[in-house]
Amino acid sequence: MAKRKALGLCVSCGKPKDSERVKCAECREKARVNFRNYYASHKEKFSKYCSDYHRKNFLYTVIEGKKVRLVVYKRDYPSDNCCELCSAQKRLVYHHWRIENKKAYGLWICGFCHKFAEIFDKKNELVKKYEELKKKIEFEFT
Repeated sequence: MAKRKALGLCVSCGKPKDSERVKCAECREKARVNFRNYYASHKEKFSKYCSDYHRKNFLYTVIEGKKVRLVVYKRDYPSDNCCELCSAQKRLVYHHWRIENKKAYGLWICGFCHKFAEIFDKKNELVKKYEELKKKIEFEFT
């Protein structure tokens, strides 16, 4: 194979190739078609791999009403695939509450616990707002 490459021949078929690439145009096209066929018959496998890779390596969040992908450091994915709150073995998501110096502080939790965590975070904000309004109204009435 190294000899073919050095002589300017395609590593697959041995025919002369027209560029610095390893394979000739005909073999590259065959490889593309083969990959497309393989991808079409294994679409679920590819989409699951891509989904898992993105879930473990990127952080998707909403900033100013737009969904954005951030490249940050997350805590390692649990080796036992267990939720850090309820210990259920389900698909996990990363719930973060602060990003600082490209580090996302958060937990790997299941979907149910993630809904709970989001509600809890919003309720804390609502409680603060409620207390502020309560003080404002009490001040207005006095």
